[in-house]
Amino acid sequence: MKLAAVVQARMSSTRFPGKMLHVVRGKPLLEYVLDRARLSEHIDLVVVATSVESTDTPIATYCAASGVECFRGSLGDVAGRFLEACELYELDAFVRICGDSPLLDAALIDRGVQEFLESGADVVTNVSPRTFPAGQSVEVVRTTVFRDACARMTRAEHFEHVTGFLYQHAREYRIHNFTNPAGNESEIDLSVNTPAGMSLFERLIEHGEDTPALPATLTRYRAMACS
Repeated sequence: MKLAAVVQARMSSTRFPGKMLHVVRGKPLLEYVLDRARLSEHIDLVVVATSVESTDTPIATYCAASGVECFRGSLGDVAGRFLEACELYELDAFVRICGDSPLLDAALIDRGVQEFLESGADVVTNVSPRTFPAGQSVEVVRTTVFRDACARMTRAEHFEHVTGFLYQHAREYRIHNFTNPAGNESEIDLSVNTPAGMSLFERLIEHGEDTPALPATLTRYRAMACS
């Protein structure tokens, strides 16, 4: 089975334009996300999926200079962008990773893929329902199923949010959700969607350690909150 991590990235974020190439400790945010995906033991390939809009050319240029696979598709039809990437790279399944997740624990990717391989599910996810912090989302999706879902999508929200159609039609697909052994921590936000989120990220890695497991990240997060 050929399985890739597909990182969804764009420069035109409404809350934080240009965040993907915002430099933190000498490297752009996108590189932190890619580094986390590369730590996974089950990923064959890491692909950045961005748009054909001129605003996203800097992402494509960065990927070309860094030797990173980059696919460019529709800005608004993100689901279509993912499907086209799957077809181009002949993927049997993909792990959807949002570009706002520079603290994503690679162990969650491995857990999601392992459960996907063992369960035979169409989708393995930890967001339906969510018990992990924001910024720790993992979705593993079978390409054949995703192709079927894309053909049935009709709403703008389906095209934009990629997997929303699958959850809305959960009775028609085999969807397996894995939960947080530490309990519900969904109120914690470790994603980078705003300048405030970027500031938090910078503080969390200020000593240069940017690849700890989620429990270590949360320990530091809570210590900061109490200081």
